[in-house]
Amino acid sequence: MTRWWTRRMLLLTAAVTGLTGTAGCSTSLVRDPPPKPRVSIQSQSFDPDRLVIDRGETVTWWNVEDIVHTVTAYEERIPDEADYFASGGFDSEPVARKKYSPLAGRVEELETGRLRRDDRFEHRFTVSGHYHYFCIPHENGRTMTGTIVVRTEAGEIPSSREVVQPNTDHVIQMGATAFHPESLTIHTGDSVGWVNGTGIAHSVTGKAS
Repeated sequence: MTRWWTRRMLLLTAAVTGLTGTAGCSTSLVRDPPPKPRVSIQSQSFDPDRLVIDRGETVTWWNVEDIVHTVTAYEERIPDEADYFASGGFDSEPVARKKYSPLAGRVEELETGRLRRDDRFEHRFTVSGHYHYFCIPHENGRTMTGTIVVRTEAGEIPSSREVVQPNTDHVIQMGATAFHPESLTIHTGDSVGWVNGTGIAHSVTGKAS
């Protein structure tokens, strides 16, 4: 199960609750850190960037800085039987990428998956395995990727095929049927690396235009 909510939602809830309180009393909203297991989003990174949990546990991501982020799973890098997850509640990676907009207004953010300061997103993991995810606007920074590892019923760490990230200026991820991002503008002298995190064979072929 996936849930996400924003500070704006909670402020509205607090305001409505305050209407039923005693006259003359003020209501202040104090947001405590979410319960563990949790991942804090700070310094343009996920902390921790690798979290090990048991089956059935719910992880909460919490943005504690002023920069807007997303939590978006790589669709081809989660267990086959697992539910897809992304802030915004999208059911696939292509939809999450398409819906994200850096120019969206505050009201529209419910439809983009953007997490502002103090916004939270949670997902319950019921299938053992390795789940790789990223932040859409900071995917090429190489610091805004993370992994959730869900133990087996026996409490063991499941095996995983290691995906090596290239040490390049930009990284393009290969999905099942598309490159992410599909278009990339770079400077002369920049290096680009392609990563195939799927179980499908791909190639990279270019031509001068």
